[in-house]
Amino acid sequence: MWIAVERYEMFNQKNTLAVVNEIYESLPLLPVHLGFFTAVYLAMEDWHDATLPVHRKSFQVSSVPTIIMVNYFDPVTPPENGHILMENLTNGQLFILDEGGHGGGDFACRNKVMIAFMDKPKAKIDSSCLNLYRN
Repeated sequence: MWIAVERYEMFNQKNTLAVVNEIYESLPLLPVHLGFFTAVYLAMEDWHDATLPVHRKSFQVSSVPTIIMVNYFDPVTPPENGHILMENLTNGQLFILDEGGHGGGDFACRNKVMIAFMDKPKAKIDSSCLNLYRN
């Protein structure tokens, strides 16, 4: 399902293996290529033919209560993505965590915060247990 949705919403057939490798070359601080994501992205080329038209590939303004949690040093879903999404979320809450890269950290705390959000999505969330990144 994830691959099918990603193929429809974000796939760009101009991003060939050569282009992907150029992107990696432009990221000298990334210690290794993200093999799983590269392989999956390239596999999308043959997954199905449906693709969202370019003019519809934009995030619409939404008032749906939303919680976003990202790790500060996540190379896959960096904090900048959270900030971009927040530009169009009038009821969004963004938490930037200081728990390493993509995954890991205090799952019990994050689950507690997510459950509190699901119980009362319009309330300000008690995030005191989160290990938030501080500049």
